[in-house]
Amino acid sequence: MHKSLLRTAVALSRSANLAEAACVYAISLAVVVTGILLGAWVLARAPVPPCPRHVDSSGNALLEALTQWSAQWHLEIASRGYRYDPQRQSAVAYFPAYPMLVRAVRWGTGLSLQAAGLVVSHVLLFGALWLLAFYVRQRLPDAPPRLRCLALLALGLFPTGVFLRAAYTESLFLFLCLAAMLGMERRWPLVAVAGIVGAVTAARPVGVAMLLPLGQYVWTTSCSWRQAACRMLRVGPLAVWGLAAYMAYQAWAFGEPLAFAKTQAHWRMRLAASCPETLLALASWEPIWSVYLPGAPGYWRKIDPGVPLALSYQSANCVLFVGSVVLVVVGGAKKWLTGREVALAGCLLAIPYVLAAYRFCMVSQGRYVSVVFPIYLVLGQLLWRMPRVAAMGALMVSAFYLMAFAAMLAAGYLVG
Repeated sequence: MHKSLLRTAVALSRSANLAEAACVYAISLAVVVTGILLGAWVLARAPVPPCPRHVDSSGNALLEALTQWSAQWHLEIASRGYRYDPQRQSAVAYFPAYPMLVRAVRWGTGLSLQAAGLVVSHVLLFGALWLLAFYVRQRLPDAPPRLRCLALLALGLFPTGVFLRAAYTESLFLFLCLAAMLGMERRWPLVAVAGIVGAVTAARPVGVAMLLPLGQYVWTTSCSWRQAACRMLRVGPLAVWGLAAYMAYQAWAFGEPLAFAKTQAHWRMRLAASCPETLLALASWEPIWSVYLPGAPGYWRKIDPGVPLALSYQSANCVLFVGSVVLVVVGGAKKWLTGREVALAGCLLAIPYVLAAYRFCMVSQGRYVSVVFPIYLVLGQLLWRMPRVAAMGALMVSAFYLMAFAAMLAAGYLVG
């Protein structure tokens, strides 16, 4: 084993990293479970059509709450494999890494499909918290322990973090991004880092965002631009092995290597527009401000009927997206984030905005934000600089929204 990998394994085994991750995981899990129980037993059901089902119900309120919407597609793939119909929404829109893990856990443990999905998500979320604890220690070795704990709490109590505990790809994606970025910080062998980046591209299409920090890593660890170019050419195919393998499978199974992209046309909440019209709308931030415009396709009252503005998840999609952009800008300006972290965060925010914000009216943007881990480093810095009472108040507000969104998800109000 390469020495840098061995040293990382030893450092990760420190009890402090494990204890911090376990504490934050337990606190946040209690918040989410409380919210789900309130939503399942106290809140009235939402006055909207229920989540479409792709797999049989488990009959368990907790499992059902955390296996709705996109989770149904993931579980269908894990259970029955892929299908593609060019004329309608198809499972190929969802990448294979997470469903494959769910299938493996189900086969190895005998758990139900829903339980296997949640086991995968929660194990990976705990792993992501563990990696973040070590990553902050690596990046900020002189920082006080309180700053590190605040960054972990910012992740654990993030309002849309309920999807990190559901049968979604968020926890897997976050774990792999942290592993790749930690590998760059620890100067792991380039082949190992590129292999992890390739796994990121097998988890979600936005995983290609990892190619930019990987390119920066290659550049900064090379002696010349020629050496950097040669090294990138060598590991480039490895860095996209997940995406390449999935495209090859689609070409073999359906005769269409871009089936995952073409089926996206069937996921929309407004009529298709020309490319110039869409670009103009994105440049003017129309998907965001139109959420507050009566009559607009994504108007918050239409998406969240019967819910006050302060608890509207559709409004939170916009607030969290804009807030995250501000955090990345502040983090870059204050030098709290490295160039690699700014590049990754910028791509993880920009790609879903450009590709989905207009046609899907900002729906799910808050969920996409939850995996942009550099924002938690900035939040940790901000919370550490606040008076303790103010920092505690901010975390309590975040925990309240995490609980509220968990309750709304369980009651059918929240569309993820």
